[in-house]
Amino acid sequence: MGILSKNDIEYLKKEFGKSLKNSVEIYVVFSDNCQYCNESKELIQEVASTSNKIKYKILDMNKDKDFLRKIKLPEGVDHGPLLLFKGQHGKINFGFIGIPAGHEFSAFIRDIISVSANHLHISKETINKLSKIKKPVDIKVFVTPTCPYCPSAVYLVHQFAMVNENINAFMIEALEFPKLADKYKVMAVPKNVINDKVEFEGAVPEQYFLEQLMLAVGL
Repeated sequence: MGILSKNDIEYLKKEFGKSLKNSVEIYVVFSDNCQYCNESKELIQEVASTSNKIKYKILDMNKDKDFLRKIKLPEGVDHGPLLLFKGQHGKINFGFIGIPAGHEFSAFIRDIISVSANHLHISKETINKLSKIKKPVDIKVFVTPTCPYCPSAVYLVHQFAMVNENINAFMIEALEFPKLADKYKVMAVPKNVINDKVEFEGAVPEQYFLEQLMLAVGL
């Protein structure tokens, strides 16, 4: 029995058939001490089976250290699963730390479509301001699979990362990474952390998140 239902598979085939334009590269990282790595591998295999435009590579966190060192993952991420995207700018700078299960699956699918179609769902004003950022930015969004508001927060920051390769934006599944959740005192989700300076809770409007981001980078 697979991760996705027959209806899910058929829906994705139809949706991807009309929405995907270019190939999408996804990197699935597993490790030895990993609770949901097998499920994540199965998930990407099933999703990729619905469109020949979805390409994926399986990486080992230990054997592929040199490759992963080039990606600015949040400090403290010491196990999988990770599902990482390469944006249109050619850099791997956003994705999911933990399996994109439950409500987060919708953000995962929307990411695939956005990268493939090179289409953003944020304003031109936001894009212009994000394009001016020249220094590295680290955004973490802590979530849980049962949180209905978390996917919109995750999708928003992933959109930011698609605009500017200096922005690294990752969902972190709090239950799978309890040490990180404790470090950042995650009491409610989504919990947003920018450059370890600015923190706030909630799936906030685009403009508010942008203001907090610009505040964190000093612009």
